[in-house]
Amino acid sequence: MRRVLHLKQVTQCAMLEDFGIFLVLADKSLFAYHIEALVPSNPPSPNTSRAPQKLNGNRDVQFFSVGTIGGRTLVIYMKKKGIESVFRVLEPVVERITEKAKVPGGFGRFAAFGSSRSEWFRVFKDFFLPSEAYDLYFLKAKIAICCSKGFEVMDLADFKSVTIPQREDPRLQAWNRRLEACIPLGMFRSSENEFLLCYSEFGMYVDRHGDPSRAVLTVEWEGTAERVACHPPYIMLFDTRFIEIRHIETGRLAQIIPGDEVRCLWDGRGGSAPPILTPGPDGWQEGGAQDARVHAAMRAEEAPGMKGRAGIRAVAQHVFELLPTIPLYLPGSLASPSQSTYFPQSSSPPHSPRLNPQWRG
Repeated sequence: MRRVLHLKQVTQCAMLEDFGIFLVLADKSLFAYHIEALVPSNPPSPNTSRAPQKLNGNRDVQFFSVGTIGGRTLVIYMKKKGIESVFRVLEPVVERITEKAKVPGGFGRFAAFGSSRSEWFRVFKDFFLPSEAYDLYFLKAKIAICCSKGFEVMDLADFKSVTIPQREDPRLQAWNRRLEACIPLGMFRSSENEFLLCYSEFGMYVDRHGDPSRAVLTVEWEGTAERVACHPPYIMLFDTRFIEIRHIETGRLAQIIPGDEVRCLWDGRGGSAPPILTPGPDGWQEGGAQDARVHAAMRAEEAPGMKGRAGIRAVAQHVFELLPTIPLYLPGSLASPSQSTYFPQSSSPPHSPRLNPQWRG
């Protein structure tokens, strides 16, 4: 194992596999690297010498998101300007990425690392939001911006948007103060015509128009989530003390994975995982795809006598993937499995044991 990236304060990464580009947000600057420059192939290709490019100007980037709309791969990053959130939409240009690397010169266009102009991407669109934004999700044909007002669902074609949930709804009058106090974290499709809005303390089901769709308005989380990830048919809520796993259609608690200093490293966006498909008429299928979509980390328990250099106490982390389990059925016809499982169902969710990695001396 060797270090390939010498950047500090890295907060986000994403891989554009179809273009061979690796994106890194470090110290609030967004950089694009040719993957061949980080991990050269054998024999080396001409792209091994390609210099990285800085995608933003001078203002700090708060976050970015990668997705596809209308068959176009887009990268959207956000900067703050006063109380406004300013967004820039970039589109990778295949011809510029695959062209032969230019020889660096005194005033060459690739000579200066961190040039404010990117040769590999073109500006697709710019827009702003008059509120503080926290994250951005790509939906099937639109984007959803998690912001202080809630979830701003926007069409990039004409920038028309609607804020959900509608605070003017009489059913939400008693919830407005709490909606303002909690941070919107993610928006996921729970069925063909329904979405689950995930806040830091609770979830809310809404229909395609953004109106509450269930009699019981909220699903209360066990903890306070800092991140949320989706691997159908489950959502994973990351508290620093545990990972809370719930069924996306029912909101029921399925599992608790305890830990210390728990963090979500990758929520499945901007990587090699296939896009999340739309649920069918019968909803999400149990078990789900067995691809590694979510990565997380937690502090590992210190082994006896474990020390770093010069007697300094070492800090170790356990990094792992989260995959849905496959339901087990009683022996019988595979075409029509029994509804009874090997293990009796309980109203209490399973409490996973702590992850104890085996240390080697």
